[in-house]
Amino acid sequence: MRSKQLHTAVKCLVCRRLLASEEARLIFRTGFCGDVPVGGCEQCVAKHPPLNRLWRVRLTNLPYDSLH
Repeated sequence: MRSKQLHTAVKCLVCRRLLASEEARLIFRTGFCGDVPVGGCEQCVAKHPPLNRLWRVRLTNLPYDSLH
């Protein structure tokens, strides 16, 4: 059985840039592009309403449906 690798890079869903995990605003636990986790960079999260809502839910712990 292979052990799970520790990833240090994240691929942005929108701009497709490869980021250091510390630079990613969002990282999705179940989303991968090959072996690289996917997420969102700060600029793309700010520009795209669905990603921005997910980020605000993460910060506030409010239900996703309550943010418009």
